Amino acid sequence: MDLAAILDAAKLLGESKKAEVPPNDAGRDATIKRLAALHPLDYEKVREAEAAGLGCRQGVLDDLVKAARAQNPNQGGTKNGGSPALCPQTDLWPELVSPTLLLDEIKGTIQTFIVCDEEVAVAGTLWVAFTWFIDVVQVAPLVVITAPEPRCGKTQYLDLLGRLSRRPLIASNISPAAVFRVDKLDPQAGDLIRFLALSGLRKGEALGLRFADVDLERGVMRFEDHKTSEQAGTKVLPLNTHLKTILQRRLSQKLGVEAKQVVHP
Repeated sequence: MDLAAILDAAKLLGESKKAEVPPNDAGRDATIKRLAALHPLDYEKVREAEAAGLGCRQGVLDDLVKAARAQNPNQGGTKNGGSPALCPQTDLWPELVSPTLLLDEIKGTIQTFIVCDEEVAVAGTLWVAFTWFIDVVQVAPLVVITAPEPRCGKTQYLDLLGRLSRRPLIASNISPAAVFRVDKLDPQAGDLIRFLALSGLRKGEALGLRFADVDLERGVMRFEDHKTSEQAGTKVLPLNTHLKTILQRRLSQKLGVEAKQVVHP
């Protein structure tokens, strides 16, 4: 064997050994992230080669890509991907926005597509703006759309508000499967559903609760009952173990401390 053949053989052996060296954690994470961003058809074309490069089975790579897609709210689910996002995220506008001009534009958009009084358009505009500040408000107002008779545009108005609001989710006639999916993809919404089912409160009563209304040490909470004029007033509701767990979790996340240390006299 001549010298050139020996050198070629050594080069091939070196490349083979180099290919067998597994990528580091950062390289693997970058590869998974890159594959998760691919269109499903593009991913299908490269999954075999990518799995070989990572030194794993294709099924393992599919699971890793699926988990990465599930964590990204802007990527939908497919056969090889994760579940579609419950509430897709919206990128913030890169430039400064004038609040006055923005609110006027939202109001004008509502009046373009919906025949309604100006007060209705103003209320819708303010509610849309409120949804973008939901993380910093204590009480969330409800938007109630009514009409004197059917086919007056309620559904169209609701659809328009959903397109302008932050993280819209239509919950009319929701099925058990959808409730389960809400719980898995949005734990905060899941806690609200469980809280309503366990407490018997109306949604407006639950959303109107304040920190001062909850006494975890005594195991009770206070709320305003407006169901009937005869029984209206402040009511006290005992907290069972499940309700206390939900409230402790929400208080801990809101305050950033252990909820058991928070006591409201």
